[in-house]
Amino acid sequence: MPQNAQLGYVGHVSFDNTKIRATTADIRVTQTVDKPDVVDGKVDKTVYQLGPKEVGGTVGFPGIHEDGTGVIRTLWDYTLQRASNGQMLHYSNIDVKYANGVGYRYPNCMLDSFEWNVTHEDIVNITINVIGTTRTDIGSFTEPSYNFRNSRIVTWNDAVVELYSVASGGNPSVESSEVRSFTATVANNGARYFTLNGSMFPNPQAIAPTKRDIDGSIVIMGRSPFLKDQAFTNQDRCNEKSAVRFGYTITDAAGECPGSFTVRIPGVVFEIEELSLSNDLFETTVNWHALPGITYGDSGLDTTFVEGSGAS
Repeated sequence: MPQNAQLGYVGHVSFDNTKIRATTADIRVTQTVDKPDVVDGKVDKTVYQLGPKEVGGTVGFPGIHEDGTGVIRTLWDYTLQRASNGQMLHYSNIDVKYANGVGYRYPNCMLDSFEWNVTHEDIVNITINVIGTTRTDIGSFTEPSYNFRNSRIVTWNDAVVELYSVASGGNPSVESSEVRSFTATVANNGARYFTLNGSMFPNPQAIAPTKRDIDGSIVIMGRSPFLKDQAFTNQDRCNEKSAVRFGYTITDAAGECPGSFTVRIPGVVFEIEELSLSNDLFETTVNWHALPGITYGDSGLDTTFVEGSGAS
């Protein structure tokens, strides 16, 4: 008889007891098995080699209005905030229940990247990539609970995407009404460091971030004169002061949703636009890179760029 052959709706994912209403979750342990070539007088290979055990994977989920200031803000902070020595300020215990009686805890996981994406006529999608150290069995789980019986997914009409420049005088140089799609990704570029610790897992202290990248892309309906001029004249400036602002605002007449999520990241450099000819709608794509210099002035390593959080 098959064991634990159950429907998947009983499963769930949580980061430090923060429940995720996930669309995908593939966190797992992987280990390679190689068969080296040795000269041993046989036609079949006779030796094999085990690689390190690596914990990692992604969790994808939609923005949900009920979760705005809880789930999304928590995971964004976990991805952005660093300690004074440059290490991550937060490491999460991730619990994944696959079926009744089948579940694992992945302790001390680093949130390696956070991607925020929205496209016209679609939903706000968020993808978290994690790096972990090991896994342990979990016999019982605390079942998830929510404040409301149901909650609306954040869709493109809720999204805010704006670009700012010094010359705009505080007004957006590119507004949401011009945008077809937008992606922002924070990547900590984490690495695993193995030692002779008697285990094929790395030490819990041996997962570390490196230099961070904050990048993205924006697709504009037609062509933006601001983006055209800004990118084509990059060589005329010795530093960049443009900013990207993204997130969503809540249109909730009853006032029951917990709040909006908007981020403003400064120090943005735009690449020259990508153009192509077709019989379809004319669009241009612009890639961007943020170099916010978070230790400049009074900003610290724990800056998250979330509006209303006291960080800039």
